[in-house]
Parts: sequence; C-alpha cells; structure tokens
Amino acid sequence: MRSKIAVILIIAMLLGGCVTTDKNLVSLPKTWAPTVLTINAEVQTVSGKDEIVILTQSECPDFPSEMGCIEVKAGEIGIIQFVLDGGTAKSCEGQPGETWVWDEIQLTAMSNVDSAGSDVVKKVGNISQTAQADFGANSKGDINAATISGQYMFVRDMNTAEYDIWYTLYAHQCGDATKMATSDPRVRNHGDSDSF
Repeated sequence: MRSKIAVILIIAMLLGGCVTTDKNLVSLPKTWAPTVLTINAEVQTVSGKDEIVILTQSECPDFPSEMGCIEVKAGEIGIIQFVLDGGTAKSCEGQPGETWVWDEIQLTAMSNVDSAGSDVVKKVGNISQTAQADFGANSKGDINAATISGQYMFVRDMNTAEYDIWYTLYAHQCGDATKMATSDPRVRNHGDSDSF
C-alpha cells in the first residue's frame, strides 16, 4: 500500500496537481487522462563505448524500428517512467562502483529533414515554448521537472499539441561520475487531435 501511495504522490507532483488528505488524494485536470509509460534501458558496452540501450519496443506505428519511441495519444498526459538496469538502485550509496544511475534528461529537436523525411540532425537547444511547457524544460531542453532517484526517473508530458521531439538520456557510473552513457529516442505527442 505504501508503494502505491508513493507512486500516486509522484504522479501528482509531475502533473502539478495538489495533494490533499481526503479520499481523492490527488486533484488532476478533468479533461486529461494520465497514462504511465515505462521505458526500460540498460548500459551496454558497444564497440568499446558505454551506451544506454533501450529495451522497450517502439510504441510508434510510424517508427516501429525506433526502440523506446513513445507515443502519447490524443487527450492523454504522459507520465514517462525510465528504469535503468532493472531499477534496483535508488542511489549510488552502498552500490558497487560499476552501478549505473540516471544523471539527467534533455530534449533535442530535429533541425533538418531530407526529402525522404528521414532525420538528419538532432540538436540541443531551440526547444519550442510548447515543448518547454509540456515537459517542464528550459529553452536548452533541460527537463528541470524530472524526478530522478538512482535507476528510476519520472518525466511529465502534458501533451498539449501535436509534435515530435527527442529525449536524450544521460547516466553515470557510481564509481566514476565522469563515465557517462547516452541514448536519444523519440516522443510523438498527439495533443488533442489524431492527425498523425
């Protein structure tokens, strides 16, 4: 029961709702339905480089090969839960030095598209005001509203408009905070329409 209350409190905080002591516990926007989306990942060494490998299949029908692609359907608020290496560590305290934990998450935008519609360059910065507001990010894409607890990270996506955006995940090793790994999957927001 205690873990259910903790999850409800985290969701309430991410949604910006108010926590109350009555039986309703959380006040949520009435017109939007929150949906918890879980992305599982692990750090692997690929060609001698540490990388975050997304284990969750794509939820985006238009991009079935993009592991970790998140699609937030029309009328939903996305509560995105990222779980690293099975989610056993809440912090680096008492963990072996080779344990990986989340460091931060940052939005990136596509700057160029070739004639076939393929992504050419994703870049940090110049994040739209809509995406900033939806994710609690600044103009550089830093999601300051993310809740990070070791191998767990929660992000709120208010999904107020229709757009694609990418999220770069960063993790560091407990024994060496300069040892970093990254990954860069897509979020497809439908806002309040389904024209994609």
